[in-house]
Amino acid sequence: MTEDSSDSCSVATESSGVEVLYRDPAAGDGGGIAKEPSDVFLRSLEDLVNDDDVNAVLQAQRHMVNRFEKTNEMLQSFNTLSSIRFDETQEMFKKHTQTLLDMKKDLDHIFRRIRELKGKVSKQYPEAFQAAEVQVRQWEESAMTPISPLPEGATLTVGAAATDDLSTNDLSVSAQQTKVLEPPNIQDQDMTFH
Repeated sequence: MTEDSSDSCSVATESSGVEVLYRDPAAGDGGGIAKEPSDVFLRSLEDLVNDDDVNAVLQAQRHMVNRFEKTNEMLQSFNTLSSIRFDETQEMFKKHTQTLLDMKKDLDHIFRRIRELKGKVSKQYPEAFQAAEVQVRQWEESAMTPISPLPEGATLTVGAAATDDLSTNDLSVSAQQTKVLEPPNIQDQDMTFH
């Protein structure tokens, strides 16, 4: 750092090449001017900053803090509500799961009882049970095969034809006859077992 002295002011040139003007404290006229180069540098920085800009930045920061606080409150209430809903849904899920498990137990019991009854009936009335079993198999097979849609212009008429043992329905489609098996009508049949 080099110094030039003239009148009671000194100019100091720092290693960065910046010249700084400061007053000599021994001169006695050092009223309002900084005495050290660092003070002069700080004052020059203060002069570069506009107070209105600083206030605008502070106002924007306050505004953002308010928005962040509101957002935090909203997120906190959302989390609380979500937690409550999750607990309610979890309880409902547990209840429905328990209901399904109970239903499965009941259905297992029902199907086991049906198997026992089928075994009992097949032993007591083997011919009638065999005939009913064949009829049920035929009905299941026909129910599993898809029915083709009617051709355009075809009319569908349904008529009942009674046979000795079973009652079936005949479906007639204009040009062709298609026989469809339906579940047995128990009211029309005499279901006496010997």
